[in-house]
Amino acid sequence: MASAFQSCLALLQLQVYRETLELQPNVDEKGIDDEADFQQAEDLSKGAILKATLDEGSGEVPATNDLVFLHLRIGKGNSYLTSTRPEDGGQGHPQPFILGKSKNLLKGLELAVRGMRRGERAVLDIQPGYAYQHRTWVLDIPPGLRKGDTIHAEVELVEVVPGRTVRAVLAAEDTFKVTEQAGRDFETPRAPYKVKLHLRASTPSSDDRPLGASQTYFTMQSGTPLEATLDSGQLPPGLDAALHSMVRGERSIVTCPHEAASGGTLVPDPDASGSGRAEFAIELLDFTQVRDLTGSGELVKTIMQQGEGVFPVDCPVEDSLIQAHWRVRRQGAGEAWVFDTRSAGDAQRPIEFDTGMATVPDAVDMAVRLMLEGEVALVTSSWRYAYQGRADAPQGVTEGDTLEFEVELVHFERDQIREDTTTAGRLTVASKWKDQGNMLFRRVGRMLTAGG
Repeated sequence: MASAFQSCLALLQLQVYRETLELQPNVDEKGIDDEADFQQAEDLSKGAILKATLDEGSGEVPATNDLVFLHLRIGKGNSYLTSTRPEDGGQGHPQPFILGKSKNLLKGLELAVRGMRRGERAVLDIQPGYAYQHRTWVLDIPPGLRKGDTIHAEVELVEVVPGRTVRAVLAAEDTFKVTEQAGRDFETPRAPYKVKLHLRASTPSSDDRPLGASQTYFTMQSGTPLEATLDSGQLPPGLDAALHSMVRGERSIVTCPHEAASGGTLVPDPDASGSGRAEFAIELLDFTQVRDLTGSGELVKTIMQQGEGVFPVDCPVEDSLIQAHWRVRRQGAGEAWVFDTRSAGDAQRPIEFDTGMATVPDAVDMAVRLMLEGEVALVTSSWRYAYQGRADAPQGVTEGDTLEFEVELVHFERDQIREDTTTAGRLTVASKWKDQGNMLFRRVGRMLTAGG
């Protein structure tokens, strides 16, 4: 079997049995943090950040991981060089940051905002060591400013969203997802899964509150849902990334810059002349699990009917006794099924086999390991994983064909020796493993297969 598939099984086994071992260096991180906090307190006492409140706010002060929306004016001396305010030529909408995580927020601004309340407006003088000279600033310095400048800023804390509902979903850390309704599952989709969702895409005006964009430019919120394949270019990157972190039934709002809201073939781009940001109101209705089992596209499994249980805990990831039905045909519209287990012998009795014994095509063997009981999946396979080197290829298919297997996992039983297994039970399982090893040795003719 392909090494990529074996790696996938190994990872799933670790997830099922939670037998991971985490080794951490013996570093006194508290001591390091205490020293940094002491230095910071000393710097602040010497005026590293000076603040004057212009308008009082109300409510609680924000905490680490909270999402804050800020109106900003930043410059030096008595002039501002960048601004979010429309009267200054800015885009007119407050800018979002996650406290303690966003790399595009000056350390001095972050420390000041931690002591502010919703609606408060203040002016700040920030010394270079807490502006563009601070070790946390790794981005480019805005035009007109230098690393050693003392920064003069005006900041208004417009809104605070609790961190427990917030997640940054792109590496740039300027695309955020805010969960409004938790989902009913824990599995999240990944490429190349197919997703079904309700969606409203909009841009905010200067009068809108954060996460309340009113200018809708695309919507599919009722009736037929939007269907798309993740990482296929059908969805803009901000929306695509957010869906990777959602579960079935979840409702969330995503705020992102225009470039992260553009480029999808199924969703139009926002108006570039607007606020510079867009919002997606998303409800993830469902998704179809699509897995590239080999990493090469030669064996792809798509769920047609959901099974019972929790993936991957209730899958026969390890070698098991399988009861299944399947049928096979050449890939392509209108192709007839050339083999069907239901048409041979007792049509209602599923085929029984042990995984890992090469008694069925690899395409079937590999697919059932990642299935739940009752699940039906369509498995698209190259000849290599179907019948290469086998003598049981059905009539109607020829070497080199790409084939489709429709597989139903009826039932499985794991061959395991547990702590409470009786001596007789242990001997029975061990005898079976011995017979299987001998069978593989005789069939393949080399010890490597029997030991693998």
